[in-house]
This record gives sequence, structure tokens and C-alpha cells, in this order.
Amino acid sequence: MLASCTVFPQQTQPSAPAATAAPTVTARPTQAIGTADRPIVIALLPSPDTARSAAGASAMTAALEKATGLRWAAKGPKQ
Repeated sequence: MLASCTVFPQQTQPSAPAATAAPTVTARPTQAIGTADRPIVIALLPSPDTARSAAGASAMTAALEKATGLRWAAKGPKQ
């Protein structure tokens, strides 16, 4: 009968990861949304009748401004 002994390397516990500093968050100055400088934008879809679409968008933004007191802008696709 043959027998053999094998020596296995000693198992170690994994070390804890090194502590890293949390990323620094820099506060950016924010402007209020819905002002003349930063209106709420409504995106319009392309329309074969751009005059009618523009008139409807104008009426819609006027109604929204009256109802909310915020500034709205309607933007259509650039052609």
C-alpha cells in the first residue's frame, strides 16, 4: 500500500478593501425652473401644418402660464 502526504498552502482570510474617500459633490447654482431664463419646454412633433401647430402651441403655453404662473416654451423640430 502506498500513501502520500500533500502539503496544501495555508488559506488566509481575504483582507478588507482599503478605505477610499467618498467622491466630492460640488453644488452647482441652480435657477428656478419655469422662469424667463429657464422656461419649461414642451417638445412638439413634426407636423405637415406648421402654422396650425405653432398657433396651438402658443395657445397651450399661454393657458399653462396663466394656470401655473410659470414660464413655458414650445419647441418644434428644426427643419
